[in-house]
Amino acid sequence: MQKKQNNNKKTFCIVVNDDLKQLNILSGLIEREGMKVRTYQSAEAAIDAFPVDGLPDFIVTDLYMPGIDGWRFCRLLRSPEYAAFNKIPILVVSATFAGDETSRVTADLGANAFLPSPVDGPMFIDTIHAILRDEKPKHLPRVLILESDRSLAALLQKTFESHGYCADIARFGREVCDKFIMLPYDVAVLSYPVSKEPDRDKQISDNIISCNQGNALLERLQEHRPQSVFIMMTTDPRPELALAWMKKGAAAYLRKPFEPEYLIELCANARRERALLRVEDRLEKRTKELREQEARYRFLAENATDVIWVRNMKLELTYLSPSIEKLTGYTVAESMNRPNSKRMTSSSVEMMTKTFMEELTIEEQGDADPARSRSLEIEIIRKEGSNVWCETNVSFIRDEQGKAVGVLGITRDISDRKQFEKERMRLEKQMQRIRKAESLSRMAGAIAHKFNNQLMAVMGNLELALNNIPKDWLWQKNVADAMQAAHSAAEIGSLMLGYLGQLPAKREPLDLSQVCLKALSPLTASMPESVQLITDIPSIGPIVDADISQFRQILANLVINAWEAIGEEHGRIEVRISVVDTSDICCTSIFPADWKPKKKSYACLEVSDTGCGMDSETENNLFDPFFSTKFTGRGLGLAFVLGVLRVHDGALTVKSEPGGGSVFRVFFPILSLKTNLTSKLKL
Repeated sequence: MQKKQNNNKKTFCIVVNDDLKQLNILSGLIEREGMKVRTYQSAEAAIDAFPVDGLPDFIVTDLYMPGIDGWRFCRLLRSPEYAAFNKIPILVVSATFAGDETSRVTADLGANAFLPSPVDGPMFIDTIHAILRDEKPKHLPRVLILESDRSLAALLQKTFESHGYCADIARFGREVCDKFIMLPYDVAVLSYPVSKEPDRDKQISDNIISCNQGNALLERLQEHRPQSVFIMMTTDPRPELALAWMKKGAAAYLRKPFEPEYLIELCANARRERALLRVEDRLEKRTKELREQEARYRFLAENATDVIWVRNMKLELTYLSPSIEKLTGYTVAESMNRPNSKRMTSSSVEMMTKTFMEELTIEEQGDADPARSRSLEIEIIRKEGSNVWCETNVSFIRDEQGKAVGVLGITRDISDRKQFEKERMRLEKQMQRIRKAESLSRMAGAIAHKFNNQLMAVMGNLELALNNIPKDWLWQKNVADAMQAAHSAAEIGSLMLGYLGQLPAKREPLDLSQVCLKALSPLTASMPESVQLITDIPSIGPIVDADISQFRQILANLVINAWEAIGEEHGRIEVRISVVDTSDICCTSIFPADWKPKKKSYACLEVSDTGCGMDSETENNLFDPFFSTKFTGRGLGLAFVLGVLRVHDGALTVKSEPGGGSVFRVFFPILSLKTNLTSKLKL
């Protein structure tokens, strides 16, 4: 509610602050409420303008200013010399005090309210409206005067009250103790020697009697309320008294007689000094805490494995923790001087810049969570040239007004996590292949079982019909053709059983090189002239335990698949025989997916081509029954290869990309026998 003068003029305010920025902020907040404001950068200027401006409705002042500071300014406004201003509300704004100190400082100054700087805008306006509704100071400092001389006590009481104090009088030591326990006095002015209480001295305990001595009384009161200010008055000129009182904690002492105004000034200075000492103690404690905190943070920053960095709003680095050297190989100095394009890959720089611009747009909208953060995965370039995947969490650094002034980031090496994710994806892909293979096997098994059972009945009946039909009968040829088709269908059933690994195999020791060389001769004869066959096959070995006809069929299927991939273009097929260690077998694209090596080394048949290659989808379906990229009806050749390898505890890997050809590598366990194999080898 805005306060109005009787003449319906706007509420008038005076703001005093030597900091021009603070002065403009405070006056701007008040003017926004529709009030009239006069601003001054010193208390002297404000006092000089009082006759011209007239009485304000309230005053806002800082404490620490050159010349007449806020302390003296408030005391002047509460003094008899400026009686017209005694009841005008005063709001003090200062960055020095906080917490429980503010109410005491407010009372000391005779002000109505106190706000810490920088001010919160809504709270500042609410406080102004509150003090306009109640012009009396909410807190008055309390003083207790111990003086047996009634006239002097009354004079001091009147003087204190005229300067905004609530003053009480005590004549005896016991009375002082009682009142000090009951009320929170800010100041105690004690006269020495302390007058005895005639009628009650006999009833006072030894402890209370000791309080009649000035230093003992001072000590007792200070134990009860150490935050109070104690001032001693005396006619005794001995310096040792003053020294003893100061040792006990007295703020000052006075020689009688003295001017009451001098006591007021001395009391104000002592209270101000006590307040500043308490502030200094608190600041010293806080500074110590901050230094310890800084040391902890510095230790953490310098020893953390994560990289902590700070950038300005131009995305220029301003701080970088020493852990950057462990991550990238560059020292802090080297890293600070490198441009963003040298620190990260181009895609990472683009992503970070895009994210920063998005966040700036959100900032301009003004309704975003100031504590929000973003997480990015970027690639950082190491000194030796490799890249490392890192996760970076970024958030804005804000000033006291909440404005974004920089970017704080924490970067962590996630290479292990990336590798784990890669391995997890590989295992998931492998599990999908295993489940798919199990599903296809169940389906193929059921089809083969039904198919063969029905085919057996067809072939049996056809056989009986052929035996009973005369050779010159008109339909004899039709029945013979049907019998031939049934035999062809039986071969398909056999291939399906082969895919399931249920085909019987006559396994025997084979010299893989010799068998391969002999099997390639008829294949070469039927190969298109545009396709060149290159072999890299040793003259002897390796020796494997396998079915020779099934191995020849594997070789034929792979070679035919290779020249069909080349098509009518000119191309090359390479066939190699070698021995490989288990560690050299790639597990990324391996079939069957659940194959686990049981030997230290394996015989390897490699068939590569320069054909059209395959994409990942084709590769995943490559060994499915009846899958083909050629024409309908093809597709059991490679499925048969996989079934044969199941029977022989072998495996096959595929490496291919569109337009880059394909490489098939078939692995058979090497036979290990103690007897001489020369006479037993099948060539």
